[in-house]
Amino acid sequence: MFKNLLIALLGVSLVLMGLAYLQSERGRDYLAEQLRQTTGRAGPTGTAATGAPTPPPASLAPVAPAPGATTATTEPPQPLDEAALRAEVNKYAARFKSRVEKSWSIPADSPSGLMCLLKIELQPDGKVQNVSITQSSGDQTFDRSAVAAVKKAAPFPLPENPEAAAKFKSFNFKFNPRS
Repeated sequence: MFKNLLIALLGVSLVLMGLAYLQSERGRDYLAEQLRQTTGRAGPTGTAATGAPTPPPASLAPVAPAPGATTATTEPPQPLDEAALRAEVNKYAARFKSRVEKSWSIPADSPSGLMCLLKIELQPDGKVQNVSITQSSGDQTFDRSAVAAVKKAAPFPLPENPEAAAKFKSFNFKFNPRS
């Protein structure tokens, strides 16, 4: 039960961090760029001084398919409502935690019940960009083993939904595998 509570708390903290990011100017710019890329729509900067829409660059102009070629259309991912986003983030947070714990080598003579808090930054491809200890367990060997477990478990699969994946760009992770 304690483990489930910790997973739920991790999920809530990830959602709150993501919401704070999305409310920031940088987050809004990121979402606007994602919208422009996925829908092909120009945003507020896509109008000429006359107010008329700017035509797309030639590289984006429609091209007729080669004879006999088939075309597939893919629709951009739909934005998730708050509950669906939370569920998606929680699902991937649980996968992340499980993967890190499986990669952990238990330090000799390490007492049970230790916990450290890590700040993890992931690249868009799931590789670890940075892992730092934000709250030590008091046992340097345990802390180093936690950092090593995160690095060993990488690269991490990320959600396909951009909103959910953004939550894993930079987040805090409570590492306490033997609780």
